[in-house]
Amino acid sequence: MSQPHNRWICLFLIAANLLAYWQVRDCEFVNYDDEQFVFENPHIRNGLTWDGIRWAFSGNFLIDGISQTAYWAPVTHLSHMCDFQLYGPDPAGHHLTSLWIHILNTLLLFLIFNSMTKDGWQSAMVAALFAIHPMNVESVAWIVERKGILSTFFGLLTIGAYVRYVRAPSKWRYWMVFLPLATGLMAKVTLVTWPVLLLLLDIWPLKRVRLNPFEPRTWRTALIEKSPLFALSALASLQAVFYIKNFQRPEDIIQLSMADRISNAAVAYAGYLWKTIYPHDLAVFYPHPGHALPAWQIVLSLLLLAGISIWVFSVVRDHPCFMVGWLWYLVVLLPMIGIVQVGKQAMADRYAYVPLIGIFVIIIWGVFKVFSRQRSMPVAFITSAMAALLSLGVVTWNQLKYWKNSMTLFQHTLEVTSDNAFANNNLGVFLYKQGRLDEAIAHFSEAVRINTARGVSARMESYNLANTLMKQGKVEEAAIHFTDALEIKPDRGTEFDVLCHALLRQGNRFLQQDRFDEAAERYAFILKIKPDFVEGHANLGTALLKLGKVDEAIAHFREGIRLYEDDPMALNNLAWILATHRNPKFRDGAEAVLLAKRACEITRHHQPVYLRTLAAAHAEAGQFKEAIETSQMAYILASTSHQNELASQIQTMMQLYRNSQFYRQVSQ
Repeated sequence: MSQPHNRWICLFLIAANLLAYWQVRDCEFVNYDDEQFVFENPHIRNGLTWDGIRWAFSGNFLIDGISQTAYWAPVTHLSHMCDFQLYGPDPAGHHLTSLWIHILNTLLLFLIFNSMTKDGWQSAMVAALFAIHPMNVESVAWIVERKGILSTFFGLLTIGAYVRYVRAPSKWRYWMVFLPLATGLMAKVTLVTWPVLLLLLDIWPLKRVRLNPFEPRTWRTALIEKSPLFALSALASLQAVFYIKNFQRPEDIIQLSMADRISNAAVAYAGYLWKTIYPHDLAVFYPHPGHALPAWQIVLSLLLLAGISIWVFSVVRDHPCFMVGWLWYLVVLLPMIGIVQVGKQAMADRYAYVPLIGIFVIIIWGVFKVFSRQRSMPVAFITSAMAALLSLGVVTWNQLKYWKNSMTLFQHTLEVTSDNAFANNNLGVFLYKQGRLDEAIAHFSEAVRINTARGVSARMESYNLANTLMKQGKVEEAAIHFTDALEIKPDRGTEFDVLCHALLRQGNRFLQQDRFDEAAERYAFILKIKPDFVEGHANLGTALLKLGKVDEAIAHFREGIRLYEDDPMALNNLAWILATHRNPKFRDGAEAVLLAKRACEITRHHQPVYLRTLAAAHAEAGQFKEAIETSQMAYILASTSHQNELASQIQTMMQLYRNSQFYRQVSQ
C-alpha cells in the first residue's frame, strides 16, 4: 500500500481537530480548580511579570487566599500567565490555546510514529484517534488541565529528540532529549514514566534491544544510557510524594487499604479500555467506590488484564508492537491509577490522554496486519474506518457541550453517575453564586448525606451548606451543620480550628470588601462556637468599629487582650481608639500609651502603623515631644518601605504635634 503525503495528513488532522473542538471557544471557566489555580490567582491574572515568574518557580499557589505548597509546575503556570497577558480574563483565548497545544500534540504524534515506523497510514490513524477520541475532551476543554496536554507536548518532543539521538548519537543530541523531558516534568509530574517508555520504543519500533532472544549487553547499554533520565524522574517523583504526604488536605482523600487500591486499579484499567471502545457516560468526576467494589468486577477485570498480557507476550517475537502498545498503556497510566491515592476519584478521563496511544497502536497495527497481504485496503474497511472517525467526532462534539459552564458540566455528571457528592457540591457552589440558594442547599445536603453514609469527610460540603443557610439568615440551623454535621466537639481541636479559620478567612474577605455587617456576622458566629478565639475578638472589634459600634468594639478588643495580652493588633486597635476617637468618653491617653508601647515592643518598633498609634497616644497624654520623636521614626519606616500614603498621613499628624495639637479620627 502506498504511503500518504505527510502534508495532506497533517492538514487532515488539523481540520479534524478544529471541526471536533471549535465550539470549545464558547466554554466558560468552571468551578473545579479553575478559580484557585487560574482566574482567581493574582499571580496568574497579572500576566507575565517578574514577580509572577518568581512565584511560578517557588512551588506555591493560593487556596482560600492562603499560600500552600503544591506540585512544582512552573511551566504550566507560565503558560496561563501568557494567556492572561494575551487575552485577559476572556476564557475563549485560554481554551483556544489548549486546543492549539492539542493540535500540536496530534501532529507530533503522527510525525514521530511515521518517522519511527515508516508506516504512514497506521501513524495517521493512531494520530486521528488521539485527535478526536471523546476521552480526550476533558484534557482539552478543562483549562486547569493545561498541565496534562502541555507536559504531553514536551513528552512527545522528548521522543522525537530521542529518535534523532538513536540515529546519530552525540552529547548534544542527548541534551536535546534531557531538556524537553525536564521541561515536561515542570508542566506535570506524570512524565516520570517516560524513561521506561523510551525503553519500550527501543524494543519496537526502533529495534535497538530484543526480548527473544534476550541480549543482556544491549539491555545494559540501553539502561545505562537512560540513567540520567531515570534520575530526573526519580527527583520529580520525590517532589510529588512529598506534596502528597505533607500538603494534601485530609478531606481531599479517602482512607483506603492497599487491597482496596489495587482492586480499584484493576477495575480502572479495565474501565478505561471499555470507555475507549464505547465512550459513553463520560463524566468529569467518577466517585471512588471505596470498600464497595463488587467482587465480580474485580475478578473480571483481573482476568481481562491477565488475558491481554498473556496474548501480547505470546506473540511478541512476531508482533512486538502489541506488547509495546500494551505496556505503553499500563506503564504510562500507572502513576495515575490510584495505587498512591490522590483525590476521591476512581478514575478520570484526563488520565487516559497519553496511555490510550498504546491501545490505539494495538488496534490500528492489528487491523493493518490483518490486511497486510492485500495490495490495497478493501473499500469496506476504508468506509468503516471513516465512519468510526466520524462517529467519534460527533460524540466529541456532543461531549464538549457539557463543558459549556459549571451548570451543564455537573448536571451531566449527576445524570451519568450515582452517589456523586463531589458533583453535588460543585453544582451547589455554582447555584450559590447565582443566588439560587434553595437549589444550592438541596445539592449541598445531598453531598453531605452521601459522604456521611460512606464514612467519608463531609467537611467542605457541610461548610458550604452552613454558609448558604447563614446567607438565608438561618443562623441556628447553620450552627448545627457547622458543628454536628462535622462532628466537631470542643475537645477535637484540629477540626474545630479548621472550621474557625475557614470562617475567619471568609470574614476577612468581607472586611476587605467593606461588607462590614457580613464580616461581623461571621466573626460573631466564630465566638458563639469558640468564645476564646483571640483573632475572632480582634477582627469582630475591627468590624464593629467600622459600623460605629465603638462600645462593643472596645469590649472585644479588651477581651482579646485578656485572652492573649501580646496580640499586637488588638493592642494597637484599642490604643488607637483611646488616643484618637472624636468622642471624649472613649479617650484615655495614659492607657493608650501603655497599650501602644506594648504593641511596639512586641514588633520591635518595626511597624510604622503601630508607631503612628504610639505617637497619637503620646499627644493625647500631652507628651508632644515624645509624639514628635515617635512620628519621625514612623515616617522614616513608612517611607523606606514605600508605604507612601501612610507616610503622608504621619507627616500631617506630626505637624499637629509640633503645634501642640491632638489628632482626631476623620471617620471610622
